[in-house]
Amino acid sequence: MFELTSIHVPVDFSRGSHAAMAFARHLTAEGGGRLIATHVIPPLLRYLRATLFPYAALGEDELAIMAEVQVNARAAVQRFLKLEDFALSVGDAEAEEGAHVLDVLAADETSNVAQHLLGRLSETSAELMVAGLHGEGESSPGIAGSVAMRLAAESTRPIVFVRPVDRGRAVRKVLVALDMDMEGARIYAVALGMALRLGADLTVLTVIPDPLARDVTGVLGNTVEVKADALAKRGRKETAKLMARFRSTLEVPFSSKAALDRTKIEDVVVVGDPEMTILAWATEHDVDLIVVGRHGEGRSRLPSNMGRVTRTLLGCSPCYLMVVP
Repeated sequence: MFELTSIHVPVDFSRGSHAAMAFARHLTAEGGGRLIATHVIPPLLRYLRATLFPYAALGEDELAIMAEVQVNARAAVQRFLKLEDFALSVGDAEAEEGAHVLDVLAADETSNVAQHLLGRLSETSAELMVAGLHGEGESSPGIAGSVAMRLAAESTRPIVFVRPVDRGRAVRKVLVALDMDMEGARIYAVALGMALRLGADLTVLTVIPDPLARDVTGVLGNTVEVKADALAKRGRKETAKLMARFRSTLEVPFSSKAALDRTKIEDVVVVGDPEMTILAWATEHDVDLIVVGRHGEGRSRLPSNMGRVTRTLLGCSPCYLMVVP
């Protein structure tokens, strides 16, 4: 089952970072753990670098100035997010004892912010990343930030994305959307672990794709009769078998069994358009956290390395969204 000992939190000077840090702190307050915060200084534009450091062959001025920039950036981030309880580098003695850590990295011309964050994540033991859905730039409704999109597409560990409006929001209801395949066992284990840690109810939603959901011209509907009730009935039967298999193989630590007995878990099967059904269900039932896999059930993957449902939810989720790779 999914357990947390440390959480990686990308930070900048945005409201999204405030919200992400608040949620990460809430997770550690509920079950303990260590926070690793990372701020990445974006690469300098070439003309700025040429102006500031004209004697590139020497390099000494650039190294000294960038080191000073990192020190000042670290202090500014610490003040902005009130991280007084964070050690200021991984090498600090107190950091070795499990204290929270704040790192500041400088991106160069050959890399970007997302690459540095993913690289830092891979260097840590963090089982989870918690990130703002948008950074310091302007945000557009229905579109996640570019860094968030890349993190979702390339991370090897689950990520919870947080909107600024969700800052301080408690999690009482968790919704996990599953396909009818064996990959769902791993996603279910992650969702259950989060629900147990947060003391939340868990709904397992399986959406049977409606063949007519995108039949805007009516051609398919005039040719094929689709019986939604029959699809739902068959889906419930198959989902019951699959969930029984998932639960029989799930290893729950003894320390979590009492919490599992107290957790309300419901299995729901609906026929409809997957992303629209998930969004509607989450809105109508006041869901606080949606958990989805990065890809769907064996269908073709988009160039973004994410399925259509996950990509839509990244822009439109009405609550916290957790993407499981």
